[in-house]
Amino acid sequence: MEESWQTYKTLGERATGSLNYPYAEAMWAMAVLIAEEFGEKDPRYCFSIDWLSHVLLKQQKYALAERFLSRSWRLKTKVLGSSQLELARTLNTIAELYYLQGKFADAEQICRRVYEVYVQQYGPDHPNTQTALSNATLLEQTNAARNAAAAASAQVAAGVQAQAQPVGVGTHAQAVQSASSGYPTVQAAQQQSQQVAQPVAPTRPQPIKPTSERRKLDVCESCGQPIEGEECVRCTSTTLRVYRMDERLT
Repeated sequence: MEESWQTYKTLGERATGSLNYPYAEAMWAMAVLIAEEFGEKDPRYCFSIDWLSHVLLKQQKYALAERFLSRSWRLKTKVLGSSQLELARTLNTIAELYYLQGKFADAEQICRRVYEVYVQQYGPDHPNTQTALSNATLLEQTNAARNAAAAASAQVAAGVQAQAQPVGVGTHAQAVQSASSGYPTVQAAQQQSQQVAQPVAPTRPQPIKPTSERRKLDVCESCGQPIEGEECVRCTSTTLRVYRMDERLT
């Protein structure tokens, strides 16, 4: 079992170094399963959990990484009694997790705890101490800028909401009166509608007088037959010539 854990540890370290995080996750997960058989007091168990948390963090599996980091922190503080430097290393990873999640205020507080540990263990001028201080300062500035941007957005939203208030009753009435000034009044409209609605009496057609009185004839001028009335029933017009059967048409 010791040999198997060492094999997965070696493969996990190589995959992590080559940035092959999915494969590294699988190797470190196997190392955790094997090291769990050693017991919680065995340093190899917490060591495997720390590396598994690291590769999960690199793959943006934040919820799973936070769960393993919490287990590592419990083991180091309650079971192993780890040194301050070992605890600071875990805190540094937790600060990175909070930073990637956008929890800048929480990340800043943890970075300042790491800085205090490094000052005690390394001194104020050590590179690790300076890095921890730089991280805490950067997080403080980022958090302040984020709060300022949120406050500015709130002010803009309040101004837009104030401009969107409904128009007062008096102003609305004036606007309606101004808009309708070009239209006729109600009384004028009623009078116009009554005038339009009144029926117009139809005019009786006047009889058309004939331009020339027709002379009543007793005998048709064309055919010589007697006429009963004003026109000959045999001839349609007095201007047409009636041919007799004994006449030859030319």
